[in-house]
Amino acid sequence: MVENIAATVLLQHWFTVAVSVLLGVLIRLFIRYLMILNHVKALPSIPTLFFGFEPGLRTRLPHIPWISPVNRYTVYEPWKKYERARSDLIAFPSFLSPTSAPHLSHKPLHMQRYTGFDVFGKTLLSTQTGPEHKRHWSVVKRCFSDRQMASVWDAMRWSLDTFIEEEVNQGEDGVVVDEESVLLQIILPPVMQMVPLHKLQRFWRARKAFLEHLEQMYLDKRAELRAEGISFDVDKVEDQASKDLLGALVHSQLNVEQEARLQKGDEKVAGLTKSEIIGNMWLLIFAGHETSGHTLVFAVAYLALYPHWQESVYNEIINACGDEQPTYSDMHKLPLASAVCLETLRLRDIVSTIMKEAVTDVVVPYTSWDSKGNLSPRTHLVKKGSLFVVDSSATSLNPHAWGPQSMEFNPRRRLGSTPPFTSFSLGARQCLGKRFAEVEMTSFISGICRNFKILPVRAHEDESWEEMKARMIDSATEQNSFQPGKFSVRLQRR
Repeated sequence: MVENIAATVLLQHWFTVAVSVLLGVLIRLFIRYLMILNHVKALPSIPTLFFGFEPGLRTRLPHIPWISPVNRYTVYEPWKKYERARSDLIAFPSFLSPTSAPHLSHKPLHMQRYTGFDVFGKTLLSTQTGPEHKRHWSVVKRCFSDRQMASVWDAMRWSLDTFIEEEVNQGEDGVVVDEESVLLQIILPPVMQMVPLHKLQRFWRARKAFLEHLEQMYLDKRAELRAEGISFDVDKVEDQASKDLLGALVHSQLNVEQEARLQKGDEKVAGLTKSEIIGNMWLLIFAGHETSGHTLVFAVAYLALYPHWQESVYNEIINACGDEQPTYSDMHKLPLASAVCLETLRLRDIVSTIMKEAVTDVVVPYTSWDSKGNLSPRTHLVKKGSLFVVDSSATSLNPHAWGPQSMEFNPRRRLGSTPPFTSFSLGARQCLGKRFAEVEMTSFISGICRNFKILPVRAHEDESWEEMKARMIDSATEQNSFQPGKFSVRLQRR
């Protein structure tokens, strides 16, 4: 009896301790939250229990006011929340925010959007600004020379020609469907391999096979280039480098090792490790599929809906190339074809947000406006440790920057000076693959417009143009990136 009483007293003691600790944590969180609210009281805000603005998460959460107010994020109408607030700076004060300030700077590398890319090894994307980034940059940047870009153009044309041969020239309706997000399958967290679902197990087997394939590609290319001999002569490096991007990445690493060897350094620690090379190989492959690929699907939809832009691109190609097919050397003569790609990305930003974390207090300029549209420049002090979100999908639709017709598809607006374009980021951490994306997308658009007319396929005979646009453009969904809906087009040979 005495033992039972002692055990009960002990349980009550530990229960009291646990409740006291929990109350202490909640009180501390509440006080911190009040400090956050006070800090952003001058800004329009969307209070929330936790920061749920991350792409991929915000479209999967239920709308619960003050907990996960996802409807107020207006994901599919990104400018709308700023239009309502009459401000291009909005605070997201979070009760469970890991920082002491609301939601420049360095990258918040703890976020899944960065750690998820490290499934095969550290990548340029997931490195912090500083020595680590410079180490990756020194190797990867050599893969984006003019010679490699010509190869990117030719590879895209080969892909387009193969698609035409297999899907169009067979005399039947061809449909290509992107069933799943490749990125979503690849970056599944390791714990998911324990789930005994057939589909998940198939993903893991495919991922393992993909890694083995990347490793073998790396080893084969390394052996091949070593057998050929790597020249340290800077005048010969460009000529000797592989035309394909993956070969160029390995070639660049070998040159870094040779530089270290000639300078009597340690070649084993020069440049990138094997896993980092493979990680960046994966990053280059992803960049050409999930981002550029989806942008091109949207571009095809826009061209089908706005045939006069097709004709303008076609006339530009004929004037520049005559009866010949456009090549990489013609790209500078095809500004409108390139503008189609950039205008598509402006209206349908695939990545949509860029995250930064303040490493010191910084004053951020922003603009508010009244009901008549009169602008007022303002500033706000963002505290050290704050998470700063560059909402690029909304930035590109800002009518105060892009004009009152900012929602309209008009590639010609890209031919003159434009407001800052954040889809590829800006500054020192601008997307290294920007030129890569521009080249492969322009190659595709010029190739298809030179040889075909793109005709929309109506869902039914009475479908209006507005209904068609809603189905082809507005049916897009946000997964980890922005994905187009399913639709069909007909290619009519010119």
